[in-house]
Amino acid sequence: MGVSDFGKLISHRNSKGEGYIFVDKSMLIKNFIDLGTEVTLITRPRRFGKTLNLSMLAYFFSKTIEGKPTKGLFDGLKVSQYPETMAKQGKHPTLFLTLKGIGGNNYKESIKAFAHLVSHLFQKHEYLLDNGLKDSRRKEFNRLLNKEASIEELKNSLQFLAQCLYAHTGKKVVILIDEYDAPLHLAYLKGYYKELKEFMKTFFSDALKDSKILLGAVVTGILKIAKASLFSDLNNLQVYTTLDSAHYADAFGFTEKETDDLLDQAGLPQKAHQLKEMYNGYEIEGITLYNPFSIISFAQNAMARKAEEIEKSLKPYWINTGSMHLIGDMLENNPGEVEEDLRKLVRQQPIHVEINEEIVFDKELTGAVAFWSIMLLAGYVQSTGREKNPYGFWKHTLAFPNKEVRESMRHLLLRVAMPTEAGTYLIKVMEALVTGDTLPFITLLEDSLSYILSHHDGKGRYGEQFYHGLILGMSTFFLDTHHVRSNRESGRGRYDIALEPKDTKGKERGIILEIKAVDDVKKLEKSAKGARQQIETGQYKADMVSRGVKEFILLGVAFCGQEVVVDEG
Repeated sequence: MGVSDFGKLISHRNSKGEGYIFVDKSMLIKNFIDLGTEVTLITRPRRFGKTLNLSMLAYFFSKTIEGKPTKGLFDGLKVSQYPETMAKQGKHPTLFLTLKGIGGNNYKESIKAFAHLVSHLFQKHEYLLDNGLKDSRRKEFNRLLNKEASIEELKNSLQFLAQCLYAHTGKKVVILIDEYDAPLHLAYLKGYYKELKEFMKTFFSDALKDSKILLGAVVTGILKIAKASLFSDLNNLQVYTTLDSAHYADAFGFTEKETDDLLDQAGLPQKAHQLKEMYNGYEIEGITLYNPFSIISFAQNAMARKAEEIEKSLKPYWINTGSMHLIGDMLENNPGEVEEDLRKLVRQQPIHVEINEEIVFDKELTGAVAFWSIMLLAGYVQSTGREKNPYGFWKHTLAFPNKEVRESMRHLLLRVAMPTEAGTYLIKVMEALVTGDTLPFITLLEDSLSYILSHHDGKGRYGEQFYHGLILGMSTFFLDTHHVRSNRESGRGRYDIALEPKDTKGKERGIILEIKAVDDVKKLEKSAKGARQQIETGQYKADMVSRGVKEFILLGVAFCGQEVVVDEG
């Protein structure tokens, strides 16, 4: 699996003397030095190599890390070809901290987590206590070291330690902060965002605006939180997102060539290179990028298989590594505005939506703009084009970046629509249907409705639409093997839902469902029979027959609350 400590990645050797397979991203160092930007904020999706790249920067600028010299670690890497850049190797004290996992259920717990983080950082530089610190500074250092500092001291701790390092070495300090937005994301979900924002604003700003002692800083995260919210005190900040990242476009994520080279190093056959549909899709400044975590996970899994079984390793990896609570909550709170667009994406149809490239957690994250903005910045969708509307806002054309994300979004749609246990059960319902087992389909559907729905669900003037959406959502799980269509004209009318097998020469049958909703259980059988007859009289099979489908399952389905009757003729 991926290693996030650069020193271990370069130095490791197994019993055979073999090192890790890795992708050389060391030109990031040259870019950072050449640009000379004091504070650089780079946002990328989860597991895109942010932590490893910051670790690489830490090893480059530090003379030693954990008592081990860093000299020689960059020999043979791309950056070693540039003497002016290498002249800075090991010449600057560096502070590297990751905010991943920092937080709690409330503000007090979050501050306690920050105190532990700061204490750990000060432990690494405890030698400063023996090197001429003034008495007042020594006392403050000890309070921060021993987790006894006041809130104000904790706010200023990063700047304080940087000042101590500068005074000790006479060299400007490099500050590296990973996952800066993680605590704020959790604070928003838990309801203490405003309190924590004020704390972190000082924590960042005091250290990052002190140009007298700062050589440069790199801050990474997933979301671009509005400057006015968090970085308003910084005039020396340059931001690089997936939408605007000319200088760091290929620094995070694997390019196509890097992916091919890595698979070759792993000794995988050429067929393993056929993974574009599953894992790629991200484009930054015209460069196609693969998700590193998925590629590494795939390679590791594939290396343990026989050549003919490699395709079994093509499965979701990245999407299952992080929380989707925020997106799930937003989807639940804005179903009408975003759910239909999400279904379009699942059906591989692009959508056109307004995007705000800066997230403002100060306001409640509701509405389609906030939802799609977070989806885009977090890497769940990609922008394939954009234009400004008459009001000056960017409107983007969005699509899922790859099959891995698209399939996982199907699961999210169903999970939001119903409890997890129910979602799993309904998958079994549809599996029974697509395999042609209509009796188990009917039985499972009847059983599942009793705990998925209340007696009032699906009633009223929109009842038929409710059940239509339920079955359609379940059907999207089979987009790999079937074309899922809804409300299309065929023959003499318009069917409700159809599942057309992509392989017309295989054993799978075409499926057409006509759905009805009634207000009285006594009407169920008659309504289901009428729906089934409607499929025949409307000649709804006509389109599929013209495309070579020969065998069919035709079902009239009638609902009334938790009750259902299915007529198969």
